[in-house]
Amino acid sequence: RQRWTAKAVEVTPSPALPAAGAYVPEPKPAQTDYLIGSYYYPGFGTNRQWREMALYAPQTKPVLGYYDEGNPECIDWQIKWATEHGVNFFLVDWYWEAGRNYNEHWLDGFVQARHKRYCKWALMWANHNRKGTHSREDWIAVTERWLEKYICTPEYLTLDGKPVVFIWSPRNIREDMGGSAPSAEMLALSDRLAREAGLPGIVFYAMNQGGQAQLAQEGYAGYTTYHCFGRAQESSRNRRFYAYKAVVDQSPASWEHTAAECAAAGLKFLPVVDTGWDARPRHGLDTFVIYDRSVAEFTRLLQDMKTWLDRRGQKVFVLGPWNEWTEGSYIEPCSEFGFEMLRAIRTVFCTETGASDDLCPQDMGLGPYDFALNLGQLRQDNWDFRGSSELFGWSALMYLKDLRLTSAGLTMSSVGRDPALRSGELRLKARDYTALEVTMAIKPAPGEKDYAAVFWGTRFMSINGEATVTRPLHTDEGMHRYRFELSQHPKWRGALRHLRFDPIQRGDSTITIESIKLVPAVKP
Repeated sequence: RQRWTAKAVEVTPSPALPAAGAYVPEPKPAQTDYLIGSYYYPGFGTNRQWREMALYAPQTKPVLGYYDEGNPECIDWQIKWATEHGVNFFLVDWYWEAGRNYNEHWLDGFVQARHKRYCKWALMWANHNRKGTHSREDWIAVTERWLEKYICTPEYLTLDGKPVVFIWSPRNIREDMGGSAPSAEMLALSDRLAREAGLPGIVFYAMNQGGQAQLAQEGYAGYTTYHCFGRAQESSRNRRFYAYKAVVDQSPASWEHTAAECAAAGLKFLPVVDTGWDARPRHGLDTFVIYDRSVAEFTRLLQDMKTWLDRRGQKVFVLGPWNEWTEGSYIEPCSEFGFEMLRAIRTVFCTETGASDDLCPQDMGLGPYDFALNLGQLRQDNWDFRGSSELFGWSALMYLKDLRLTSAGLTMSSVGRDPALRSGELRLKARDYTALEVTMAIKPAPGEKDYAAVFWGTRFMSINGEATVTRPLHTDEGMHRYRFELSQHPKWRGALRHLRFDPIQRGDSTITIESIKLVPAVKP
């Protein structure tokens, strides 16, 4: 016998709607005395990560669908929802390594958004880059990029009277530049270049890595983090699987401790209200999990933050990620929570009472904005790119640019050491295949020591250096078929999730791939 428990059903009044097919309605920003930001991860300009969500977290689908975040109309919905619930700026993850910029589709779309004037934003340079990729010349190029494309715009966020840039890893800069003194010179250089461009300068906030006295010496004005879990992990029985309640319980003590360290060093501190973590869609079981995230616990954390801020006379804080969908950190409206996470922010920090109109694209007859996920490709094991019109889920993982489909195949240029392609999501069994064959040509001709490599990840193992097979490359520019024997490798087992292919180990090469094929095992 089954026991059913009835729950209350809430019926809300039908909102007054503009005419069907009209554009995203003008935002009606909520009134608040607080400056509230949220991190924005611009990693959803393709369908790759959405496939991971559709497969491994189908209970969570954004109200916008599995959307192209570079679409200005999607961005206008995000601006409307954020500002109508008190979130008035985004800290946007920004990626640059040794002259290469990527994941800019959200920012390029933001420029075209009709409602952009309602929302501020700032750069969070996610500089978790390879060792040796920060230099004075590169720093100047980075600063010029900031000044040319971003900081001069009226929507750019200022703190302490200057445009603000957040730096993910001050340590990476320090190590590459040779210490704190040259790091300080770089920050001062950016400030000077900004003033020469007619701006009041640039103020920098450090992130994630302590040593506040050293950070202050290097010229940072403030400090914050991307997540704030406090001592939730240490206080829980299981350090890899613990409740969101522990995060809520431990956060105020963490804010207090970090604020004291910052104050002693003369740094301002921006505390973080965390939005959770469950990266199983992206990393399988190779991650920790924060479970039981709920609107009630999120509301309690917001209330604790307001009490903490008010006691200190502070008005600025940051929410954890708005949209780290495959890492389980999100508050954007979705099928799991509806608008309730945003309504909690509005309730705690805004002067309005009651819900906002919370219109959706479906109310307006707009959308859908979904990518065609084509989940049938998950069982594809043979990819022929000659004359193809699609990449079948394959994408540049790192140090490849100008991917283009031609009659000869998939052509690309390597721009650094360890260039790599990654397949889309797979649902294949390793035992069904014995080898991988890649037919490709490389110009200029590879050297005698050049080689290609295949890596793989499974549902229980992320792609790593222990699961790889290599092959030397032919030393001419001709088209060759390379066979990578996989079946004898001890880690070639389980459910395949991704393949990674490194066509060569150096930059300045042009690679053309005719086809990639998993070779079926012979059935007994």
